[in-house]
Amino acid sequence: SDLGYIGVMLNRSPDVRERYGETHFRRHLSDAQQVKVWKLLELQRHAMLMYTSCGWFFDELSGIETVKVIEYAGRVVQLAEQLFGDSIESEFLDRLALAKSNLPEYGDGAKIYRKYVKPLMVDLEKVGAHYSISSLFSPYGERTDIFAYTVKRLDYHARDAGRMRMAIGQARFTSKVTQECEDLTFWVVHFGDHNVAGGVRKTEGAGGYEEMLAAISDSFARVDIPEVVRLLDRRFGEKTYSLRSLFRDEQRRIVGIILSSTVSEAEAAYLQLYEHHAALMRFINSLGTPMPREFATAIEYALNSLLRRACASDELDGERIRNLLREAQAGNITLDKTTLEFTLRRKIESLAAHFAGSPFETDNLENLNAALRIVKQMPFAVNLWSAQNRIYATKNKSYEFTRNKAKGGNPKAQEWMASFSTLCELLMIRVE
Repeated sequence: SDLGYIGVMLNRSPDVRERYGETHFRRHLSDAQQVKVWKLLELQRHAMLMYTSCGWFFDELSGIETVKVIEYAGRVVQLAEQLFGDSIESEFLDRLALAKSNLPEYGDGAKIYRKYVKPLMVDLEKVGAHYSISSLFSPYGERTDIFAYTVKRLDYHARDAGRMRMAIGQARFTSKVTQECEDLTFWVVHFGDHNVAGGVRKTEGAGGYEEMLAAISDSFARVDIPEVVRLLDRRFGEKTYSLRSLFRDEQRRIVGIILSSTVSEAEAAYLQLYEHHAALMRFINSLGTPMPREFATAIEYALNSLLRRACASDELDGERIRNLLREAQAGNITLDKTTLEFTLRRKIESLAAHFAGSPFETDNLENLNAALRIVKQMPFAVNLWSAQNRIYATKNKSYEFTRNKAKGGNPKAQEWMASFSTLCELLMIRVE
């Protein structure tokens, strides 16, 4: 049945769009005219969404529901300005400013709009900035999807110079929602740590691009940082972007990548301090003397790090883990229970999966039992729900068969039964 525009919303494939056009367009429309139609329909959709009733029954303007409604209205403003060329945002903000927040830090609706809504607005150039910056950390293929956009790479060059990395290229960006399409030229430089700068602009001509590529590549090869910055500013002007321009999920992921080496350096420093002065720290503890804060921080970080590594090791060393736990207890160290629990849970689930895949492999069974014995000694509970379900399913499939063989005197079956009974006891699963 014909669902109208909601059918396009649910499936934005070319076939569905074509069928919608055949039904609703009075004549053949050019690509540009179709983009205008899709924008008009999206404007109407968001104009309906901004009247969502739950957003207006509120006791605080900065609440999540009201901010969401303002986001819908912001999309209406954005599309209306693109379609009709009128600047209506300022008038919209004047009216929104009349709505006051109960919390002084939020001020009024206009301030909330500028802080929480305006930064979320996306256009093709912002997608281009996201694409170019992300490409330095996770290379893209010829075609890729970025949320509601598709990107076709037209040209791409990457250069490295010590800690610095640069990328320059061209790509075609298309909105899956409005079908708006644009070829953009981008340039991005990672100077190290969080320092990333990039520029995006509409592609103008092959000659200009080739000349820019040569000039930038030459300056970058000479590691002439001031010249690189000047070229970036000259070529892209105010259209420059940084890590703040990334979409939130990718922003967090890339910050994590950047931080990983820094965290590793900090971890190595703490471990070195702990290893060099562990004996002195133990002596201070034995005297009952308060531990200097610098040592206390080092020993807490180091012991948690060592425990995390031991719990994630391919072969769990029970004695090693027990010794670390004893040292943590003696030093009254606060354990990172959340991380350690997660690490051990993943380890148990992995061993349980190996056992379920080959339940009669003695090593798989013994490794799981050994790991569970260690879990029982931890000073916190580990969620074994997933492993319990997997082992219970294995019990239903293998237990009766093996028990009958064990009753018949088969020594391997008897050995398996004993080990499996221990496993069920550790997991608190009734055997009979």
